Amino acid sequence: MYDFNELYNSYNYRKFFMRLELLNAKELETQHNLKKWAAIIKECRSSGMKILQWLEINNISKDKYYYWQRKLKETCIDTLER
Repeated sequence: MYDFNELYNSYNYRKFFMRLELLNAKELETQHNLKKWAAIIKECRSSGMKILQWLEINNISKDKYYYWQRKLKETCIDTLER
């Protein structure tokens, strides 16, 4: 039987757990960004303005807007397929 502490302290496992923690941090950051951009996109759509006009007034790049809109759609599709 393996001692968990011994495994964790070995170089490969320590490296594995560090990578796992990094992935968790990235996932949390992505979730935060998805929520933030969902609110931005909802606000833009409900403004009654043309998208490009709203983006210019709110100093938001068109590329970022459409990038996060695509990411939100992909996330929704992935969630529905599970």
